[in-house]
Amino acid sequence: MGAVRHRSTGLSLAVFLCLILPLAAGAAAHAQDAPPRVLMLHSYHAEYRWEQELILGVTAGLAEAGYAVDDGAVTLDHFWMDTKRHNTPDYLATIVGEARDYILETRPDVVIATDNNAIERVVATWPDESVPFVYAGLNNAPDEIDGLTGRPNITGVLERIHVAESMEWVATVFPDARLVAVLSDSSHTAIVSAGDMRTALHGSDRFLGAHMFSTNSYVEWKSLVSSISAVYDVLIVGLYQTLHDERGVVMEGADVMAWTVENSAVPVVSLWDMGAIEGGLGGSVISGEAQGYEAGLMAARILQGESPQDIAVTMPRRGKLVLNSAAVQRWNVQIPLDLIEVSTIYGPDGLAVSR
Repeated sequence: MGAVRHRSTGLSLAVFLCLILPLAAGAAAHAQDAPPRVLMLHSYHAEYRWEQELILGVTAGLAEAGYAVDDGAVTLDHFWMDTKRHNTPDYLATIVGEARDYILETRPDVVIATDNNAIERVVATWPDESVPFVYAGLNNAPDEIDGLTGRPNITGVLERIHVAESMEWVATVFPDARLVAVLSDSSHTAIVSAGDMRTALHGSDRFLGAHMFSTNSYVEWKSLVSSISAVYDVLIVGLYQTLHDERGVVMEGADVMAWTVENSAVPVVSLWDMGAIEGGLGGSVISGEAQGYEAGLMAARILQGESPQDIAVTMPRRGKLVLNSAAVQRWNVQIPLDLIEVSTIYGPDGLAVSR
């Protein structure tokens, strides 16, 4: 009986191997044929318009390089840190840990990290060089963040407000404007960007006066809009996504801009594309789509075998020229024809108008 059991066991093992080896070989072949994986590590939440623009840009950049998401040439995954609405120290520590775990668990071929919280808290603190990172939407100079420069697995795209172009846009559209106000929330991004804006405003001779205001209080924001309307000729709006009401609840950005447009007696000019989409007049704006597009192209080069250290950090060279048709009518603004011809025009619904 013992010998029979031995032969029976051997036969079963042989049958098992015959069955499992082709499956294993097939699984290995499938793994080799699987499309590359790109993970977008988002600082904010899925409903935030800036993040939606970034995704459009990344998708377009990947597709241009031969990695179309819709065709299955690449898998695009997302992890949302949601730090615009939740930023207590305990929450940040928890979500950073979850982001790191997710990267280790899913092992993407490239991680595209968007905006400062993901970049500073995950990319810059990554303990080794095993993961290729591309960042987008970085407001700081890279060398201001410990761990971000001098590493062969990191490259990215800088986010800078187009100050000179914005001032030129205002001067072109409002040649008689003498007093300009800039209003923004007090978010990290706004604070970092304020330095560039302040330098440009103080160095400009186009206006008699240009002043900056910031707050995270929606009540104070509304008060500032009213007081600015009584004194200034143009209101330039930066970011407004961290404003909170009296209960501490973060306001929806679209609601803030809608109120601002409705209640400002002077034209509201945008510094970010989403400001024009949500009702502002327009301007030479920062585009999340442009940021994402550059990051997508970089990620594609890494997928094709290039090292991040051989891909130079870049920045979109010019702002995106935009107009909102409803805002043009709201303030009865006379837009030069040549500016109309080169601008993306948004309708009252925030969608780009086909021309």
